[in-house]
Amino acid sequence: MRDTLAVTSLDIFVEDNLKTLYQATSKKVFDIAFESFFAEHLDVTVNGEAVSRAQYKQELWCERYAERNATVAFHGVLAVPSDNEHLNEAGTVAVFLTSAVQFVAPSGRPTQELVTASYRLIIEQDKSVEHHGERAQILEIRKVTSVDVVVGRKDESEDL
Repeated sequence: MRDTLAVTSLDIFVEDNLKTLYQATSKKVFDIAFESFFAEHLDVTVNGEAVSRAQYKQELWCERYAERNATVAFHGVLAVPSDNEHLNEAGTVAVFLTSAVQFVAPSGRPTQELVTASYRLIIEQDKSVEHHGERAQILEIRKVTSVDVVVGRKDESEDL
């Protein structure tokens, strides 16, 4: 018998987790968010180039300019479930977002960089999570197993 979990939709799952990653206020918060969202064995492609999970984690953290202020706006999300009977458990999600990262440059000048990204993520049930009764209700058992991202950055410092 399958346990029934009250889980968020795939699109909300992705939006919430990406927002948490981009807006993490410390490396510790970022690390926890990254590990809970991405599977241990993750296929990653950034701008057409395969990168390791560890390299992607480092790039994503640096992209946020470590402990700076970031806002995230989602401009489109499409979720396609893998199974029409269990719509929220697994599938493919495409997301288009922008993140404005604001910080003070070493010169003391307020600086902003606009990060624009398009993500395609494959989400599956994490088989490594124990799935027993009540415990399953508090654990997120979905993980991203593949991510393909196209990302660009634009310095908007002059506009501040």
